[in-house]
Formats: sequence, structure tokens, C-alpha cells
Amino acid sequence: MGRPRRVRQAEGGGEAAGPKGEGRPVGPGPVGSAGCYTSPSADIWKWHRRLGHLSFDLLVRLSSMGLIRGLPKLKAEKDLVCHPCRHGKMVAGSHAPVNQVMTSYPGDLLHMDTVGPARSVSRKWYVLVIVDDFSRFSWVFFMEFKDEAFGFVRDLVLKLRNESHKAMRAIRSDNGGEFRNSRSENFCSDLGLEHRFSSPYTPP
Repeated sequence: MGRPRRVRQAEGGGEAAGPKGEGRPVGPGPVGSAGCYTSPSADIWKWHRRLGHLSFDLLVRLSSMGLIRGLPKLKAEKDLVCHPCRHGKMVAGSHAPVNQVMTSYPGDLLHMDTVGPARSVSRKWYVLVIVDDFSRFSWVFFMEFKDEAFGFVRDLVLKLRNESHKAMRAIRSDNGGEFRNSRSENFCSDLGLEHRFSSPYTPP
């Protein structure tokens, strides 16, 4: 243990005497007293941050068990709220389900995504699934590599454009490299297709 050192109490608070490098926040001393006292609230906040925003209840329990060297005895206090902890535990609210079709005709909008890698006897490790938004008709393609997805998407889009009397407006996918690349950008630009990308961590 280092030798205690004297500190001067500043106006409105300062540091308490303690081992070198272990000064603690203090509040002003009682009226008529030249001494100063350590704020229990300041101690529990300091150790809450030092131990990676550990919960206050667990912090008080650890201090009472003496399992951490240098951790003083802490007293539980009510209504302690750590704003970074509260913000870190927030979760995004789910969107309300859509019960109506937002497109006007088949082929107006295509959804697509890849699945895999998965076990396969024929070495087709990935699956490309394309769903028509209006009719919910689906196409399934098996691929050995993910970069084969562009070829299947291109052939299907061109085929549907020839078979349909109405123009295809957009395709929608996630931000995977098999969809978001220069070949897809050039292809959509040449045909006037809008390529929509879903937000991260949400289904397309």
C-alpha cells in the first residue's frame, strides 16, 4: 500500500486522501468541520464505469464479497440510471405486417435472396430464390458459387420482359456481393430497372 498523501479540498469538492494515484471524488465537508468525506454515489459510478458498466446490484454484491482487489465496500442506492447502459439495451420496434399487395401486376417487382452454404450431393452449395411480389410465384436456382446469381437473375429478367406486356419496374435484394456489384448496376442501368436494397439485418 502506498503512503497516504494530503490533498487540499477545493471549493465544492475535491479529492480525498488516499494511496498515490487513487484519489476519490469527495463532496464538501460538514458545516463547521475542516474535514471532507467521500461520496458513496461517486464511488459506485466510478467502479460501474471501470468494470465495463457492470450492473449496480452485482457491483454491490461483489464489493460485499471482497472478490476484487482494491474494490471498496459499496452501498446500494436507489434510482441510479446509467444513460449509456439504457441506450445500449434499446431494441428497434418491429414494423406492422403489410396485408395488402403493393404492386399492380405480375413482374412489377421481384424479391431475391440466396441461401447457403448447405449440404449438397451435386456440389450445389447455394440456392437462389426469386419471388414475384404480385403473384408470389417463385423461382429456385441451385448454384455451386454465389457469383452465379447474376447470370440467373439476368436470364430470368430478360425472359420475363419478353413474355410480359408490361414493363418490369424494380428488383429488390439485400446488400450481398452477389447482388451489389458493377455487373448488376450496369445491367439495371441499361434496362432502366430500379435496384432496391433492404436495410441491414432485415429480410428483403
